[in-house]
Amino acid sequence: MVDLRGLLQSAGVDAASDDFEAVYSSLRSLPGREPVVHQVEERVFAYFDQLRVPVRPTLYDHLVLSLRPKDVIATFNWDPLLYQALRRCQGLADPPLLLHLHGCTAIGYCDHGRRITWGDRAGRCSRCGGAFRPAPILYPVAQKDYARDPMIRKAWSLVRRVLKQAYLVTVFGYSAPKTDFEARRLLSSGWGRPAKRELEEFEFVDIRPGDDLAEEWRDFICETHYRSSRDFYQSTAGEYPRRGCEAVLAQVMDLQFPDPCPLPRRLGWKRLEGCLEPLLAAEAQARRARNLEERQRRASAVGAKPIARD
Repeated sequence: MVDLRGLLQSAGVDAASDDFEAVYSSLRSLPGREPVVHQVEERVFAYFDQLRVPVRPTLYDHLVLSLRPKDVIATFNWDPLLYQALRRCQGLADPPLLLHLHGCTAIGYCDHGRRITWGDRAGRCSRCGGAFRPAPILYPVAQKDYARDPMIRKAWSLVRRVLKQAYLVTVFGYSAPKTDFEARRLLSSGWGRPAKRELEEFEFVDIRPGDDLAEEWRDFICETHYRSSRDFYQSTAGEYPRRGCEAVLAQVMDLQFPDPCPLPRRLGWKRLEGCLEPLLAAEAQARRARNLEERQRRASAVGAKPIARD
């Protein structure tokens, strides 16, 4: 689709393999091929950059809307589809944090003063006013250096911190290949030893059997603390949008099994907004209660009169 075969063959690279990362690694290992490497990177970047999410709500939108600001999506995808979905869903609900661990064609960043700021690739830094620059998306599979680029390094630092605190981790179609040793090492450094995560849950959304996935991820799973489904709408986030951790906690700790309430798959934007309304209203009420408790705590600390509830 990107028409690289002739370009690679002209550089003396065997392009017969279906493993693009292996072919790219071979190209990067050859001396004097920098111009060809640059052309390959430009073509791949341009292909993914022109992709657009459909107008109607998609699975990407449902994934974003099923999570809250406390949640994180860490993706290895180069394409801008998830980012586009997140941007347009911001008008309906506060979105989760989105981290691009392999870069993304839609994202640019600035590291002025060693502080990382990122946003739309065509945008500018809010601190220095300079134009964003794109992050790399291609890495030789045999020697992936995630510390080379400041934005990628920051994303990995954040995802390791998130994994240390996570209660539920859902792996959506990612095989954590043995060849990507550096990615596995970084993920493991955040999650830690499985024996220390005996209360947390691992989840897979994948077409492969759950036992095969558990074996593949055995370095992350504590005993039988995992679950799997073949479809996002059968996953925890799909069945309990915006309440996934609460549902798992109820099931595992209290042996209570709330009825699933998934977002309907084929609704337009208006009706989808109506489905979200009671969930968002409950969240707003909970925020008000937390804010009131915090104000009362602060008032009590300085000896002020209690604050009346609404």
